[in-house]
Amino acid sequence: MSSLYQTAHNAIVFDSRQVRMLAVLDRIMTGGGPASVASLEQQLDELLENILFQTTSENRHMVALDYLAYEEHKRDHHLICSTVAGLRFRLARSLCIDHDLRLLKELLEAHIDRHDQLLEQYLTTGAAPDHYGILSDVQSA
Repeated sequence: MSSLYQTAHNAIVFDSRQVRMLAVLDRIMTGGGPASVASLEQQLDELLENILFQTTSENRHMVALDYLAYEEHKRDHHLICSTVAGLRFRLARSLCIDHDLRLLKELLEAHIDRHDQLLEQYLTTGAAPDHYGILSDVQSA
């Protein structure tokens, strides 16, 4: 299942796992009033679980495919997971996380719009990005 999703920059098609991940983040961001720290921690744990499931699956597939842009894609996964960990750290210390949540959403949208779209294009057309995630004209055999 896929859905058209409007990011800050453009509309792109997200798969159901991406939609679920962003839905959890949106729920956290639009919680409607003050939430307990325990509730926010639980929601962030759910978000991290969704992100780890998605990134682990992608990483495994990219290695199996010998995907040229794997290292850059994986670094972006690490940045996203580190950002969630930073959110948990700040929340545990009763620090405001609103800005961090917006940053995470921007990171996720940019990652999906760039890295995941390139991976999908590679899987569907064989057009392979280089080591830096730049799409080349070379078709893989």
